[in-house]
Amino acid sequence: MATVTIKGISDAVYRRLKKVALANRRSVNREIIMRLERSLHDRSVNAEEILTAARQVRGGLGAVWITADELEAAKDGERP
Repeated sequence: MATVTIKGISDAVYRRLKKVALANRRSVNREIIMRLERSLHDRSVNAEEILTAARQVRGGLGAVWITADELEAAKDGERP
């Protein structure tokens, strides 16, 4: 297993890391490792899956039409 030394980290960043690590019940070292692993994780996006899911959500909403007057009234703070 490799060892990495991080130099030049600001006190403010270290304090935040320490606080988050404590909240997550981890050491600062383990918190850094977890965050690096998450940031480097493959985040491939399947556009077709996202579009299909969005279309399903949109299809279940039904159409809601409002008039220009209703829109202007809502902008002016006259909400129902």
